[in-house]
Amino acid sequence: MDSADSDVAHSSVTARSINMIQLWIALPTDQQIERSFHHYPELPAWTEGNVELILTTGSYKSASGEHHQAPTLQYSKIVGIDVHFFRRWRYHAKFGGEL
Repeated sequence: MDSADSDVAHSSVTARSINMIQLWIALPTDQQIERSFHHYPELPAWTEGNVELILTTGSYKSASGEHHQAPTLQYSKIVGIDVHFFRRWRYHAKFGGEL
């Protein structure tokens, strides 16, 4: 995570189905946070039906009860999931997971 400004955090992670994920998230104003950069080459990934999910930040409990936790450093509670559909088809999302 790179603090480009004193109140903004910048995070970039590479995932399999896209080239890059870049997040700009406001940092909490009640903390003094040093500028830094973190790279996360491995992220939790799992499959539900014909959909692959990659957790880029935060934690997620899937409909099957599996708990996934991304290794990313966080200052604000947020969840990021990269969703990759294996092939074109009609999919009615019915995620029963908890954030």
